[in-house]
Amino acid sequence: MLDIVYSIYNMVGNMLILPKKERVFKGHGSAVRKLVVLPEPQSFVPVGNDGQVCEWNSEKEQAVAKKTVSSTFLYSVCLLSTKSGFTAVGEDGSVLMVSRK
Repeated sequence: MLDIVYSIYNMVGNMLILPKKERVFKGHGSAVRKLVVLPEPQSFVPVGNDGQVCEWNSEKEQAVAKKTVSSTFLYSVCLLSTKSGFTAVGEDGSVLMVSRK
């Protein structure tokens, strides 16, 4: 598994999540291609070459959910306009949409 060490910044360079310490999140078996930050609860979702979506709670430093979406690469993950979920898209045309209400 690959490690993710992160700090998250907004588009103007202000840090959104201040690291209390260096954090390492283990969950992907291959390169991470993209990551989206979910505002509530404070979490993030990386996608990558292993076809998996992992949702992480950055406060508790644990995986909330993990799902294999594609047998090939996942190229993108986007925040939904309602900011209550996300969409992930794979190389093979697969799409995963997660919405919370």
